[in-house]
Amino acid sequence: MFPKLSFRRGFAAATAAAEAKAKAKARNTNFMAEYLVSTLGFSTVEAAKASKSISHLKSPQRPDSIVSFFKSHGFDQSQIKKLVSWHPRWLCFDLHKTLTPKFQAFKDFGFSDGDIVHLITSNPGALHLSLEGNLLPKLKFWRDFLGSGEYLMTLVKRGNWMMTTSLTNVVIPNLTFLRECGVSDERIVMVVCKTPRFILQKREKLETAVELVDCTGVPRRSGLFLWAIWAVYLAGKAKFYAKLEMMKSFGWSEADFFMAFRRAPVFILVSEKMVREKMKFLLKDVGCESSYVVEHPDLLMYSLEKRLLPRYRVVEILKSRGLRRRDYDFRTVMCRSEKYFLEKIVLRNIDKVPELHQVYNCGICSGFAV
Repeated sequence: MFPKLSFRRGFAAATAAAEAKAKAKARNTNFMAEYLVSTLGFSTVEAAKASKSISHLKSPQRPDSIVSFFKSHGFDQSQIKKLVSWHPRWLCFDLHKTLTPKFQAFKDFGFSDGDIVHLITSNPGALHLSLEGNLLPKLKFWRDFLGSGEYLMTLVKRGNWMMTTSLTNVVIPNLTFLRECGVSDERIVMVVCKTPRFILQKREKLETAVELVDCTGVPRRSGLFLWAIWAVYLAGKAKFYAKLEMMKSFGWSEADFFMAFRRAPVFILVSEKMVREKMKFLLKDVGCESSYVVEHPDLLMYSLEKRLLPRYRVVEILKSRGLRRRDYDFRTVMCRSEKYFLEKIVLRNIDKVPELHQVYNCGICSGFAV
């Protein structure tokens, strides 16, 4: 009888201890869930999910210090909530060992509090980087490569994994490859400033883009070579060849397409719908030959409603009034600056055609059929 009684008592004690432990854990979990709701505006569902990894916190002391730190540097509640949602364990940071030295490093590189807010909200992973071994080397590398702290701030605030992508495994190999292709750092910086993720892609994708550009005949020594790579990178190989097939429907050959690409690589980024509308306008309304567009593919990059149609309408009115005595080159008229076209063509003839200015402005504002 006595052994059984002892066993029962031991089992009951173990069960009670487990229940007490579970209740304590539940209280801690509920505490942090309630903290997230009351302090950062989490919903109960959001708080329950986020609090799972920080249930060991038993007081608001450390979370309060982290929240106060972020607020003192210009983060509002919604931004802090977003950061904590992304990684709740940030509320467990040792303030003086993690956040303080990293924020000071950003300031030493010229970032203001506002800059840091943009940087962290767009590159939250930067706070997980070790200061000496990762964060500082990356900041220095990008500042030296870009040539100024201003460029660094502009790009890092735009996100695109600038701070979290490996320099050794991704960025430096890509730079080396482009340099081997004859592209200068100055040109690379121009493209990176426009599209930071261009240099953060996998090496294989960059090599594929270069192979495709080489096939089109763009000389590597050409200033357009890197922009051609950039255009192919953004469009993708599949869309590049889809655009080729579409242009064949307008009478272009593959050689024509490659020639147009060599002249204005970025035209492949214009949507298929817009290209179709512009080609229809150029071939049917304006009366251009297909070969003319091959020679001047930049026409496909101008806005149909805001440039091609209004300017064409103005010139047609002047021709109908006998005010354009000589034939005009369509592309030359279209590529002129807005100031030149307005002053030299519209305003110069306003006394003879009073409605010309209104026709042009209406065309720019709303577009119209020709």
